[in-house]
Amino acid sequence: FPYTTLFRSHKQSVSSSNLLSVTDTVDRAKALISLFTIEEKLNQTGHVAPGGPRLGLPPYNWWQEALHGVASGHGVNFSTESEFSHATSMPQPILVGAAFDDELINAVVTVVGTEGHAFNNANRGGLDFWTPNINGFKDPRWGRGQEVPGEDVFHLTSYVSALIDGLQGGSDQKYKRVVATCKHFAGYDMENWNGNVRYQFDAHISMQDLAEYYMPAFKACVKADVGAFMCAYNAVNGVPSCSN
Repeated sequence: FPYTTLFRSHKQSVSSSNLLSVTDTVDRAKALISLFTIEEKLNQTGHVAPGGPRLGLPPYNWWQEALHGVASGHGVNFSTESEFSHATSMPQPILVGAAFDDELINAVVTVVGTEGHAFNNANRGGLDFWTPNINGFKDPRWGRGQEVPGEDVFHLTSYVSALIDGLQGGSDQKYKRVVATCKHFAGYDMENWNGNVRYQFDAHISMQDLAEYYMPAFKACVKADVGAFMCAYNAVNGVPSCSN
């Protein structure tokens, strides 16, 4: 993870706070945060975190995309030439999902995760990728159907378990290859249609539909030890997803 390199390369600036003597990564993160001022803490809450020059903490972009391969833009910086001028572009998830082959998706995203980690090693990207999109594809009017493997709940849960394992490098590893992000939690399949936009849409979903259709894939994400979740743009039954 970037913090390993961070504290090596900024040893002089953080040695006075004794952070290097903390070996556990969680304890080290807590120790670092305890040194932040309130302003510094608030400044880190966006996807572009400015870091903390006072503490030797460099900036970090939490937003990398890898829907079907490491994508240029956001936190990833492609070079104009050499091996970092491109990344492997895989088929869209709707096509890979149509193969109904979990071993295949695991192999595909193993390549994606390895390339993502390589970009990080070259200081050309972060380790946090905002993928997979694991919402069910129920309505073609959504406009993002190509990002998901399909509509069947069993298929969604099986697919995402194999994907997270391959992308992150397996749940039995001490360090993740990259950090996957299951999105969008939950009930998200409205982008912009007939005057309804995702930021204002309130999805009315019964408890049965939530339990049987919308939640199982996210439960599978938890079981697969996914590194992060992204909340949905919409509200669910009157409650904004990102405030729940």
